[in-house]
Amino acid sequence: TEALKYYKLALAIWEKSGSKNSVSIAVHNIGSVYETLGNYEEAIKYIQQAIDLREELGDISGVGGSWILLASVYNKQGKTELAISTAKKGLELAKQSGAWSSIRHAHLVLSEIYESKGLFKEALSEYKNENMKEAIKAATSAYNISPTKENEYIFKQLLSGSELIIKD
Repeated sequence: TEALKYYKLALAIWEKSGSKNSVSIAVHNIGSVYETLGNYEEAIKYIQQAIDLREELGDISGVGGSWILLASVYNKQGKTELAISTAKKGLELAKQSGAWSSIRHAHLVLSEIYESKGLFKEALSEYKNENMKEAIKAATSAYNISPTKENEYIFKQLLSGSELIIKD
C-alpha cells in the first residue's frame, strides 16, 4: 500500500538520522498497517521493535500504545488470553503516563476481545469504561468553559459514577 511505502521510506530516513524516537513511531505505524492488511506476523515483528525501542527510550506512553496494538493483533489471531493480558499491560502503562487516547483504545480493544469470546457482560463493561472517560473529558471541558450549576451537576455525577438524571 501507499502508507506502507511511505512509512518504510520515513523509517529509512530516520534510521540514518539516528532518531530512535522517530524510528519507534515509524515501526509502530508499519506494524499498524500490517495489522490492517491482515499480515499479523509482520505486524508483530514491527510492533515488537517499537516496544523495544520505546522501552529503551523510557517512553511509557509509547510502550503502552504499542502493547495495546499488539493485543489487537493477538485477538485477530484468535489468541484471546494473550490478547487480554497484553491489552491489560498496555492499559496499565497508559494509565501511568496519563495517555487518555491509549486508555480509551485499550478499553475498546478489551471490549472487542471479550465480545469475540462471547463474554458480553465484560465487553459491555469495557465499552462503558471507554465511553465514560470521554464523557468525563467532555463534562470537564464544558464546566471549564462555562461553570454553570447544570454543568457542575453533570461533572460531579460523572465523577461519582452515578447515573445522570437529565432534566429537560
